[in-house]
Amino acid sequence: MSTIRRQSIIASLVIYLGFVVGMLNVYFFGSEKYFTGEQYGLTSIFVAIAQMMAAFANFAMPSVLAKFYPYYKDHLSDDKNDVISLALIIGVIGFILVCLAGWVFKDLVVQKYSANAPELVKYYFWTFPLGFGLTIFSILEVYAWNVGKPILTNFLKEMQWRLIITVLIVLFLYNIIPDFDLFIKLYAFTYPAIAVTLLGYLIYKKRIHFTLQISKVTRRLYKKDSFIFVLSLQRLYCVNAGTGI
Repeated sequence: MSTIRRQSIIASLVIYLGFVVGMLNVYFFGSEKYFTGEQYGLTSIFVAIAQMMAAFANFAMPSVLAKFYPYYKDHLSDDKNDVISLALIIGVIGFILVCLAGWVFKDLVVQKYSANAPELVKYYFWTFPLGFGLTIFSILEVYAWNVGKPILTNFLKEMQWRLIITVLIVLFLYNIIPDFDLFIKLYAFTYPAIAVTLLGYLIYKKRIHFTLQISKVTRRLYKKDSFIFVLSLQRLYCVNAGTGI
């Protein structure tokens, strides 16, 4: 219990510090001296779109990992555990489908937002790197929880992501980033940055293993409990997409 309490305290501190950094970022974004209202609004829309993309693209894999990872862990060795590989593959496939949908409906977006949000139309395709990064991070985040790294994921999501934005803001204010065009394009890679950081850490610490071989657990779930398994996926996906997790 003391370990859980200690992790909870540290996680809370990380969240509070992240909130302070976030307030600093909002101060700079909200000041007309540094950014226009349209520019600040664009960054907020980018995040909202990324969250929506991730909610659909990950096909509830974060919820599936939370539900089924302990079962996989109990019945498979680490090198044969295919659940994270399957989750990431499904997440990538899901995001490809989201990209296809985004391309198909681009004209509709242009028609709807060209008058009121021309900047969004201009940078429409730059929302996709941000959404992809959040999709992968959301899957890796739950996996990291299961391997005992909840504080790390809190730090990356609540602190590192905001600190990266702070660095971008400072570079922009000192004209190292010369214009907002480059700023928003770099901003589009902030979620991919924390996803790569988390993946790199897990690989470095040998806490994640990838395999393309279907495990006996996956085959057992498919053969014996496939109907229940599929219903679980559908229910979890509906909850995930509905809440925007």
